Amino acid sequence: MIKVEVKDPDAYKDWYLDNVFKKLSDRITKTITVYRSSWTLLIMPHLADEQTLKDILTMNPNDIEKKYRWINSYCNVVRYVDDKKNKKDTYYKEIEKELGAVNEDISHYINYDFFDRFFKDLRAELVRRMDVKVCPYCNQQYINYLEDVRYKGYLGDLDHIRPKSHYPLFSMSLFNLIPVCKPCNQLFKKTKTPPFYSPYERGFDDDVSLYLKYKNVRQIVGLEEVDDLQWWIDPACSADEQTLFQNEINLFKLDGVYRSHKREVQIALKKRDEYTKRFFKLLYARLPLGLLMDHRLEFGVSFDKAKYQDELMGKALNDVVFKN
Repeated sequence: MIKVEVKDPDAYKDWYLDNVFKKLSDRITKTITVYRSSWTLLIMPHLADEQTLKDILTMNPNDIEKKYRWINSYCNVVRYVDDKKNKKDTYYKEIEKELGAVNEDISHYINYDFFDRFFKDLRAELVRRMDVKVCPYCNQQYINYLEDVRYKGYLGDLDHIRPKSHYPLFSMSLFNLIPVCKPCNQLFKKTKTPPFYSPYERGFDDDVSLYLKYKNVRQIVGLEEVDDLQWWIDPACSADEQTLFQNEINLFKLDGVYRSHKREVQIALKKRDEYTKRFFKLLYARLPLGLLMDHRLEFGVSFDKAKYQDELMGKALNDVVFKN
């Protein structure tokens, strides 16, 4: 829903590599284990390569798929097994079993649980450096970093955009990890894998807007709650884009979630009406329009797209005020 921008991404990547790369590299090159899958024999030389491992840790999974053919092949197999329509295929069971063995092998070397075993306190510091204050999946829950050892520094979940149970290869990839609220992660997304845009790549922006349904003028000016609301996808988007956006709306129940905010929408509409009246009063009186109250003081958000990740319901309130 909301595009997330990491401040100073190069420094962020360097910090992460300084903390995790050597430990993982040593584990890959010095640990002896019996592989459950012969496919792992083909994967391990790639993991032992210094640049490949660094890329896995610091590149967006979608980008690294394009860079490495073997990773693209691995991901295609995961997608094949995840697609329930393939369950009737003759070799599905064998492929599913082989993938499970490969993933178990990979988990010996790259595993999210290592944060607790080898990199204590790194997870909370990672969230602090990301500096995302509002859940990017729903934009209506705070996920603040908290400097209190009792709560390990973080009120929220660190979600794997590609679930770690399906893609252990990306379980410690920096740009597969995103701070989100607990409802989005634990109630809605869980381990589901429908394709949708990573918050690091694309948000709703102007392609998807909150559409309000009115039945009278009193609702338009905020004297009554709107009749209904839903997220509307611009028909100008391609079919693939519309599918990805709709998957996200469905996965995180965004229509239903935002229907619970009808009261906040009503208040924003009333403020918009009052703000417009003041605007014309100043205009007719030939007074400077600078006397109008700042958007943040008036509506509680700045309507700055770059600040959506910091402001509660910033995207939705922008659509309510300017697009309805």
